[in-house]
Amino acid sequence: MRKVDIALVFVAMSYLWLVATVTIGAQLYPGYSHISHFMSVLGATGAPHGPTVNFWGFLAVELLLLPSFIICFIDLMRSRAERVALVVFSGYPFFIGLAAFFPCDFECRMADPSQSQLIHSAAGLFAYFCAVVGLCLLARAQEGRSYWFVPGLVLFALFLSLMLETALSGLLQRGLETGAYLWFVLILLQKRQKVGSVLASR
Repeated sequence: MRKVDIALVFVAMSYLWLVATVTIGAQLYPGYSHISHFMSVLGATGAPHGPTVNFWGFLAVELLLLPSFIICFIDLMRSRAERVALVVFSGYPFFIGLAAFFPCDFECRMADPSQSQLIHSAAGLFAYFCAVVGLCLLARAQEGRSYWFVPGLVLFALFLSLMLETALSGLLQRGLETGAYLWFVLILLQKRQKVGSVLASR
């Protein structure tokens, strides 16, 4: 199996673990809404299974991403631009993982937030910012063309929407998460095609 395929497997496992975490956690949380509630609500202080969701769910999701980043940095993406982009993008799993240690207040309400809530919110915003910027840089480094601009604009709009609590906050967050994973997968598939072309020409 090629190393790019191994990286793709870990990305897929990470996303599936996220989906399973949120799906199962929501089933065990009376009144939880995938449309309006942030995913962090499932791990908040006072949530039915908060610590389990945070450490066996969200933290595990980010740990599953790490092998793909290591493979990309060492073997797949060796240009300076690609590696800088990967370093920026790596802020996404790092800060989401950090947020798992600082749960938000019950239902993640911002009225009179605790220190843990403030750290959690800041870590989450930094994480998504790193994801959007890192993916834009990584896509641009792959192609050197402007195709990255459109998905980057979509993800940036979703990122900005998270700063405003709305009736669609949960749905928008899921859109941002899914979009980031999907874009990373597409970049890896493009890299896989290039690797295959190089091997075929030998």
